[in-house]
Amino acid sequence: MNARRILSFLALALALAGASACVLNFDVVPDDIDATVSFTREASCADLAGYTIIAKQPYDKTFTAQFGDTPVVQHWVAMPEEEVPLEVQLAMSDGAIYGYEAKIDKSWGQEIAFSASCDDANPAPVLLIDKIKFIGVFTIAPSCRPFKSLALLELVSVNADTGQAVLTQLATSEIRSRRWQYFWPEPEIPDPVVVVRLTDGLNCQHDFAYRADLSLGQRFDFAIGCEPEAEVKTCSEAKEALSVSLSVNGQEVPPYAGDEETEGEGEGDGDEEALEGEDGDADGDDDATDGDASDGDETPTDGDADGDTTPDGDLDTSEPEEEEEVDLGCGDVEPQSAIFLEAEDVFSKDESQPSELANIVDFPGQVDGDDDAAEGDVFDGEEVPPDERERYVRLDAEAVGAELVFVITVGQTWPYKPLISYVGGKNWGEVSLFIDDAATPVLRQNGTDRMNLAYPSDEWPLGPEAYQAVCLTAGEHRLRVRVVGTQKDAYTAGVDVIRLLPD
Repeated sequence: MNARRILSFLALALALAGASACVLNFDVVPDDIDATVSFTREASCADLAGYTIIAKQPYDKTFTAQFGDTPVVQHWVAMPEEEVPLEVQLAMSDGAIYGYEAKIDKSWGQEIAFSASCDDANPAPVLLIDKIKFIGVFTIAPSCRPFKSLALLELVSVNADTGQAVLTQLATSEIRSRRWQYFWPEPEIPDPVVVVRLTDGLNCQHDFAYRADLSLGQRFDFAIGCEPEAEVKTCSEAKEALSVSLSVNGQEVPPYAGDEETEGEGEGDGDEEALEGEDGDADGDDDATDGDASDGDETPTDGDADGDTTPDGDLDTSEPEEEEEVDLGCGDVEPQSAIFLEAEDVFSKDESQPSELANIVDFPGQVDGDDDAAEGDVFDGEEVPPDERERYVRLDAEAVGAELVFVITVGQTWPYKPLISYVGGKNWGEVSLFIDDAATPVLRQNGTDRMNLAYPSDEWPLGPEAYQAVCLTAGEHRLRVRVVGTQKDAYTAGVDVIRLLPD
C-alpha cells in the first residue's frame, strides 16, 4: 500500500470514528487563525511522501497532507489556551510510517515550522519543530544489541557530603527502533545537565551525563555505540563495551564532569564518577548510594526506567524500605549468573509447528549489493562471511497456533525472568510465551502476555522483552513462542536471543 492510500485511509478512518479531520481549503483564509503551520522536507527525504498531525484533546483535530515541490502550509484556528499534545506520523513512499510525540502551544506565536531530515544510515526521519528549544535525537549503532529502554533525566543537585545525584526523569521509551526523539520546549535553565540512562538486555543501567548548552543549537544528537565483538556477561563488561557521544550542529560536546557549584537544592563538588556514568558497577563500591548514576552493584538491576531517581528534585534522606522476600519454594541457592542463549543454538525445528515453516535465516544486509540494506537494515550491505553472519529463527506461520520451540537446560532450580529478543516486521503477528506444556502463557512485566511484532522495517530486532519470573527446575525445558494473533492476516514471528535472569 503506497503512502497516498495510507494517508487517505487514515483520514477516512478518523472521520468515521468521529474525529475532526481537517484538510483545509487554502483559498479561504479564516479570520481567527491562531497558528500558520508549515511543513518542509529536506532534499535527503525524497522518500517521505506525506504526514498526519493528530492534535489531541483539548484541540481534537487532525491535519494530513502530501509533500510536493513546495512546503505544505496549513492554518490552525480556535486553538485552546493550554498545551496541545501531538502525534505526528510520517509516511514513506514504501508504506512505512514513523510516529513522534510532541506538544504545541498557542503562546508560541502564529508562525510554527515543522521540518524533516533523513539519512541513509537510519530509515526513521528526524522531526524538527522550530519553536522547541531542545530536541534530543538518540541513534543506536547497528553493532549494538537492542536495549530494553532509554530514559532521559535532568540533574537537579548533588549532595556535597555523599556525592549522591538527585535526578528527575523527563521521558522514557521502550526501545523498538534504533532512533528515538525527545522534545523539550522550555527547560527551566538554559544549560541543563541531562543524563542518558540505557537499560540493556542484562537489565543493567548505564548513565551518561552532558551539559545541554542551548546556546549551541536546537538539535542534540546522541550517538550510542557498542563494540561488536565484545563478550558481555556482567554489567561492568557491558559498560566497557558501550559508548555515548553528543554533538550539537556537528560540534562534539564533552561529557559532564561536575561543577564546583551545582544548580538545585544542594551545592558542592559533583561526584565525577556518578555524573559521568563511570563504572561504579564493581561490587564493593561503598560510595554508591541510591540515586547515583551507577549503583555499585555488579548484578543486573530491576530494569526500571527511572531507576533510583528522586522525584520533584527533593533529596531523599529516608531509610530505604527492606524488600519483603517471597518464598516461591523454588530452589535454595541462587544461581551466580544469567543464562544467555542465541536462539539458533537452542532451536528445535522438528518440534516447532509447522516445522517446514520454521527456519534459521540470515538478517538482511550481510551480502554485498543487498538492495535491502539501503532501506535501513541492521547491517550495511557489505559482504559478511557465511559462518560469521548474524542469524535469527523465523516462523512464516499461516495461522494462529503455530509455534517456535527452543530447548534450554537449567543448571539450578530457581525463579528466572525470561528476556526474549524478538524480531519484527511489517504486519507481523502477535505472540505469547509458554513454558513446557503449560496451558497459560507467561506474563510480561506490564501484566499482559501478547507481544506485537509489527514494525515499520522488515526483519528488525525489537530488543529484549522482559517477562515475570517463573520457577524452572534443574534440567531441560521447552520455551514455546506461539502465534496468538495477526496483523492484516500476517502471522510471521522471529526470535534472536533468549536470556534467563535469576530473580
